[in-house]
Amino acid sequence: MSPNSLKEITNLEIIKAREPYRFEQTSLPNGGELYFQQAKIPFIQLGILFKFGSRQDPPGKEGLIHMLDHLLPSKTEKFPSFLAIREYEEKHGVRANYGEISLDSFRLFGFSLKEDFPHLLHLLSQIISFSRYGPKDLVHEKKVVIQELRRKMLPQIRKVWNEVGIKTFGNSPLSRIDNLGEEETIASLHLKDIQKFEKQYLNPQNAAFILIGDCQLNEIKNLLTETFPPKRGRLIALRSIFLPSPSELRSEYSKKALGIKGETQTELEWSFSFSSSEFFKLCDIALWSLKRKLTAELREKRDWTYEIKYNWRRLKDLGGGWITTLISPGHEKETEKIFWQVVKEVASDTRLFKTYQQMILKSLLAIDASYNATLMYGLDSIPVEEKIPLLMETYQKTAALTFQSFQSFFKNYLSPDRTHLTIFRP
Repeated sequence: MSPNSLKEITNLEIIKAREPYRFEQTSLPNGGELYFQQAKIPFIQLGILFKFGSRQDPPGKEGLIHMLDHLLPSKTEKFPSFLAIREYEEKHGVRANYGEISLDSFRLFGFSLKEDFPHLLHLLSQIISFSRYGPKDLVHEKKVVIQELRRKMLPQIRKVWNEVGIKTFGNSPLSRIDNLGEEETIASLHLKDIQKFEKQYLNPQNAAFILIGDCQLNEIKNLLTETFPPKRGRLIALRSIFLPSPSELRSEYSKKALGIKGETQTELEWSFSFSSSEFFKLCDIALWSLKRKLTAELREKRDWTYEIKYNWRRLKDLGGGWITTLISPGHEKETEKIFWQVVKEVASDTRLFKTYQQMILKSLLAIDASYNATLMYGLDSIPVEEKIPLLMETYQKTAALTFQSFQSFFKNYLSPDRTHLTIFRP
């Protein structure tokens, strides 16, 4: 797509053509996938994304991968403690993140100067292949994780959101909202359960290696194969995901009964699923527009709410979206009525569609400017069943969206018979 045609579609001032991020995709002898971009920069960035997340926690052992995330860097073959790992980082001038989990992935990433890259590989391979945690480490990390759970959210609330997820998304992978686990399941985990999962699934054949730097492809393939040798284990089985309908359209809870003290406002959350194959930022544009219009109606006109929030996530062919508001008690029915009136108005508002489409395109161009942001964008947005989505492809397809596709999104997914409303009363 030429700069002129982009400008014509989006009314943006495109100064020069952006080259697409040309990741070369290839297989590694160790069974993993490599996405490589040769770039004339003085440092190397490496992300390792494992194609499993907390959705793969065995039933009754929710939080197992969260615990694995805590245990892996606690002690390795060459580093007797996490402090020793950090001291090695400081000595050799490398930086790494040793584990981030989501519902769908487990990932490590870091960067170094080119001459220090072997040190970065050494650190990451120690975590992945030579972790040596034991019973004492498990006891210690259980306490840490349970404290984290209590600090982040009341256990009662996590249980409720997981319950709502099942009502809204059925037995699909989207039904699990929480990726941390519960106190009782964390406390009951055994070392053998965690070690068994690690042995089976933490291996290169379940990994995508994403690398940007001034290197040659063959050189990188040899380095990664040497550092991360093949291991016997199981491939994560990926299955087709079908678009669910909510089993119920409404859930109500008492905040007081859930142990939430001091709350005086009612919380309403509308949630829905959508086909990810039709995505390309349609959900983002729809929810952005909806938030702006709801803010005008509920906050600016009536002063009922402080803030309206929204969120979404997507897998290979399924996504889920949410929009939430806190309002003064006594206005619940009227707020529901206003919500559906606003949905109707937004779905027919061409100006809002074009405004937020352009905002997203500008944000993609901003990401375009930074290699570090590109790596993070790729790691955070890659559905584990797919190849890395290239930024230019996303930009072009988002720019090509029509108002008709926007209207269809509302008609097909944001409708009363496909949207689950959860109400938390004081």
